[in-house]
Amino acid sequence: PGASPWWEPPPPPPPPPEAPPIRLRAGLMLTGCAGCAPSPNVGGAVFVGISRKKLGLDLGARADLPASTNAPSGKEVSSSLVVAEIFPHARFGFARFGLLGSIGALFGDSGGEKQTSLWAAAGARVGLVYDVAPPFFLNISLDGLVVIGRVALRVAGSEVWSTPGFAGGVGLGGGLEF
Repeated sequence: PGASPWWEPPPPPPPPPEAPPIRLRAGLMLTGCAGCAPSPNVGGAVFVGISRKKLGLDLGARADLPASTNAPSGKEVSSSLVVAEIFPHARFGFARFGLLGSIGALFGDSGGEKQTSLWAAAGARVGLVYDVAPPFFLNISLDGLVVIGRVALRVAGSEVWSTPGFAGGVGLGGGLEF
């Protein structure tokens, strides 16, 4: 009467938990920057990213429209920026916190003299992501950057504008996440 536990085979082990999905994303952003040109400027960016659980990595490319101002000498100075960006980040619900690295070229023009210089910066980014109707999302970001290797625009050997030590940026955009 009754079976002994050692006579019956043990129950099969539960299946291992399913691995969290890898999420891919891509999108476009309108950007603004103070400290990237002689006056605040606007531009656009494209980005792609990958994430799993609470970690993510976005790669992007940004191009700013030329912005200009008058130098103390009276000559107009303008510049634009084209950079590649890397954004490793932690994901907490709709918030994204991480480091930001940018490297690219600063194109300057003053008095008909054109210059191209290396531009690099590192800092932090805070982003907010709102899922509108999955897979569509909206994205807002704020950047704070320290400019590495400041760049100066020169006309006839004299400096007419130089990049400040700090730059700040803002972005508004959206995309798809799968």
